[in-house]
Amino acid sequence: MPEKLLSDGQIRLVRTATAIVMGLLVLGVTVALLTYPSWQLGLALALVVVAAVVAVLLPGRMLAPLQPGVPASAYLPSAGLALLVVALVAGAGVLFSQAPIS
Repeated sequence: MPEKLLSDGQIRLVRTATAIVMGLLVLGVTVALLTYPSWQLGLALALVVVAAVVAVLLPGRMLAPLQPGVPASAYLPSAGLALLVVALVAGAGVLFSQAPIS
């Protein structure tokens, strides 16, 4: 069985820090949506919420790199989740910048 990148205590710490940062991001988009309602901000909020959930689950799935006998395909789930979080937050940023705030 492949070794995990982080210990149980480190996973809890990273998840807590991630939840705080992503929670602040969700709060910011929510305040913007309530202040200036638009479909762009609504969709951005949905993307950020999904990204927050995936980002909190990600640290427990990360494997230590370059382990002997571990195929490269074993690293794909954690890499895919990390790329998903980046893509969702980037998409939310584009929608946020296109929202009619005036």
